[in-house]
Amino acid sequence: MPGKLPQSGRKTNVSIQHRGVRSYAWTWQLLLQIVLLLALQWLLLTAVFDAIQTGWQQLLAWAWPGLGLGEASQVRLTTQSLWGLDWLLVEVTTETPLPELWQWWLSVATVVLLTVVSLVLTRERLPLIYLLRALAVLGFISLMLYEFFTSVSSLTLTHMLNDLLKIGAVLLWLLPPLHALVLYIFPLPAGVKIAATLTALLFTAVSVPLQVGAIGWLVQQTSSLMLLPAYMLCTFLPHIAAQLGIYGYFMSLSKAPD
Repeated sequence: MPGKLPQSGRKTNVSIQHRGVRSYAWTWQLLLQIVLLLALQWLLLTAVFDAIQTGWQQLLAWAWPGLGLGEASQVRLTTQSLWGLDWLLVEVTTETPLPELWQWWLSVATVVLLTVVSLVLTRERLPLIYLLRALAVLGFISLMLYEFFTSVSSLTLTHMLNDLLKIGAVLLWLLPPLHALVLYIFPLPAGVKIAATLTALLFTAVSVPLQVGAIGWLVQQTSSLMLLPAYMLCTFLPHIAAQLGIYGYFMSLSKAPD
C-alpha cells in the first residue's frame, strides 16, 4: 500500500519505565495502613521516649569527665515545654575554651591556605573549590566573631550541645510522619516499612549522644574558633545524610508496578 512503512521483520522490545509515584494506584486501604503504622510508631515512642532521654543522660554523664568537659553532675534531665507539652530532655553545661595566640594564628593561616588553594585549582575541580571556599568563609566568620562579638555572642559550646540534644529529641518524633509521607506511599510490605522507621529511630537514638560527646571533645581540644564550623557542618547535616541513606536503601526494595 502507498505510504505504508516497511516492516523490518524484527520484534520491538518495549521496556516499562518506572514512573515514580504516578505508577502506583492509591487506595483507601493504603491510607488506612499508613495511619495505623504512624499511630503505632508514635505510641511506641510515647512509651520509650523518657527511657531514651534517661539513657542519653547516663551515657553523657559517664563520658563527661573523661572527655574533659566537666563533672558528671553537669549532665542532667530537665523538663521543657515543647509543642505545648512538657517533655523530659537532657541538658548539659560546659566551659567554652578560648583560643590561645598560636591557635588564632593557625586559624588565620588555615583560612588563607584554603582560599589560596581554591583559587589555584582548575575549574574541573569545581565541587572541591566550593567546599574549600565554604570552609574558608566559615573560618573567617569564626575569627570575626571571636575578635568583635565574643562578649555578646550566644554561640557557646553549651548552647550548641543543647541544641544538638533538642534536634535529636525532635527528630525522633518527626521521623515516623516523614516516612509516612515519602516512603509508605510505595508498595512495600508493612514489615519493611516498620523496619525502615525503626532503623531510622535506632540510628538517631544511638548517634545523638555520641555526636554530642564527639563535638564537645573536638571543641574542648581546639578552641571556640571551632564552634561555628562545627555548628554549621556537624549538627543537622550528618543526620540528613544518614537518614537519606536509610531511606534510599529501603526505597530500593520497592518493586516497579506490573
